[in-house]
Amino acid sequence: MRYVYDAIISRRSIRKFQERPVERDLTEILLKAAMAAPSACNLQPWAFVVVDEPETLKAVKATTSQGNYNAPLAIVVCGISEHIPWGSEGIRQDCGGAAQNIMLECVELGLGSVCIGGFEE
Repeated sequence: MRYVYDAIISRRSIRKFQERPVERDLTEILLKAAMAAPSACNLQPWAFVVVDEPETLKAVKATTSQGNYNAPLAIVVCGISEHIPWGSEGIRQDCGGAAQNIMLECVELGLGSVCIGGFEE
C-alpha cells in the first residue's frame, strides 16, 4: 500500500468544480493536514483563511490573475514573517508544504484542488 505515493501521482489541478459546498468536517481535515506540514524550527509561520461565502470568494478571485475558477471553497495560506526571527527567508517553502498537504488530502477525500499563486500584493 503506497497511499502517499498514489496521492502524489494522481493529484491534478482541477479548474472546474461542482457547485456544492464542502462539508465543514472535511474543511477541518484539510486544515489539520496543512498544520501538520513541516516548517523551519517548527515555527509554523502561517495562517489559514477559509473562504466559502460566494461574495467573499468573488473578492478573493478578483485579487489574482489566475482566478478563472468556480470553487465553492478556498483556503488561503498566508505566511506570517513576524513568526520567523531571522526574516522571511524560507516562508514560501514552509507555506508551500502546508499547501501541498492540503492538495494531497483533497485527493484522499475525493475533492478537487488547484494551487493559485498569482495574488496581487
